[in-house]
Formats: sequence, C-alpha cells, structure tokens
Amino acid sequence: MPGTSLGFVLIAAFLHTFWNTLAKKSPRKITFVWWFILFLSMFNQRKLVIVISDKSDVIAKGIMDKIQRGVTLLYGRGGYTGRRKKVLLTVVNNYQLKRVEEVVFSIDLDAFFITDNTFNVIGRGFSRRKVY
Repeated sequence: MPGTSLGFVLIAAFLHTFWNTLAKKSPRKITFVWWFILFLSMFNQRKLVIVISDKSDVIAKGIMDKIQRGVTLLYGRGGYTGRRKKVLLTVVNNYQLKRVEEVVFSIDLDAFFITDNTFNVIGRGFSRRKVY
C-alpha cells in the first residue's frame, strides 16, 4: 500500500474512532448526530441562484467568463407587467456565491437575485451520478 493510501486509511480510522467516542459519550445522542450531519453538510452545500433581470444575457456572459460556471436561461413572464423576461439559473458553491452577486449587481442594480440551498447536484462540475 503506497504511503498516501496508508495515510488516508489512518486518518479515516482516527476520525471514525473520534466520532464513535463523541457519539457514545454524548448525553443527547440525537442532538449530537443532528449537529454532526449539519456540520458535514456545510462542505457539500451548493446554492441555486435565480436572477431576473432585463440584462440577463450580459449577466450570463459575466458569470461564464468571470466565474467559469454554466448558466441556463429560462423564459418567464412577469405576473404584474406581463412582459417576457429571461430568467437566469445557475448553481454555485458557497465560495462562488458572493462573486456571482458582484457580477449581477455590477451589471444591473435592479436585478432580482434569489438564492436557495441545495445539496444533491449531479452533473458536470459537481457530483457524478452513482450507479449501483
């Protein structure tokens, strides 16, 4: 077994032992497990970003050029005005979220910017589909 692989195995064994010790000594096991899952999910969390703007094409180009993230343009219609608009959709990680916000509002101060937490993103640039 190469040194790197052995190192990963030892680290995994240590973390597993540490986890078991904390879980067994915790007075509220359910609460401990909930906090641990919450902590782990912070590293896999993705943000779904929806932008509604009259300048969606320019914003999409900015996101693709500056952040190297893909963008999908959907077509919508304003409920109040009835005007057709392009709705921009992208998924980013926590580190890229503020950069996307900067791109959007540097182009259109009146943009409508929506973010939502998402965890399971399968596709290019994110997780691969697991085949069982």
